[in-house]
Amino acid sequence: HTPDASSVDCLRALRLQLQQLGVGSHEKGLVVAGVMPKCGTSELAANLAILFAKTGLKTLLIDANFANPQQATLFGLDADIETGMTQFLDSAKTQLPTLHSFAHQTNFFMMLANHSALFDKDSLSNVSLAYFYAIWAKQFDVIIWDGCDLQNSVAADSLWQFCPATLLTVRKHKTSHAVLKMAKAKLDAAKARCLGTVLYD
Repeated sequence: HTPDASSVDCLRALRLQLQQLGVGSHEKGLVVAGVMPKCGTSELAANLAILFAKTGLKTLLIDANFANPQQATLFGLDADIETGMTQFLDSAKTQLPTLHSFAHQTNFFMMLANHSALFDKDSLSNVSLAYFYAIWAKQFDVIIWDGCDLQNSVAADSLWQFCPATLLTVRKHKTSHAVLKMAKAKLDAAKARCLGTVLYD
């Protein structure tokens, strides 16, 4: 995904701030999550992953938006029903899912999801998502999770069990105090650590 020129400097500044907070060094993983739908979460996760890779850090972008995966669309890829993350978690396979790489983007890899309307918290608890994460954490410098929105998704709750560092996205003038309060309550309950908030127009 390619941001417009006016956004690149802001994204680079955000990446630098995250690095100063330890992402890419002692903090391997980062969950990017919106407080509500249509907060630009998937686009932000994609752009940050590319920018981290451009610094020379081996970076993995994981589409954990199991109910409404977006990364395949953003990158013009087909989410193969046999190799997507959702398929592996639903069937409790222990063989690592297929990672996508790009000839023009060295150090950048992606794990796609495929849509599963039946995917829920029970599905996540029946398999060890942490199993995959532990393996990838040895292979990659940065792992960015596109964690979808907190209003409708259960995925973030499971991701926070082993990846507490979180970057929230908020819609300008369209996010109520009640929604922000809900997001804070979820973060606190999961003992997740909010590294910052990105405001989207």
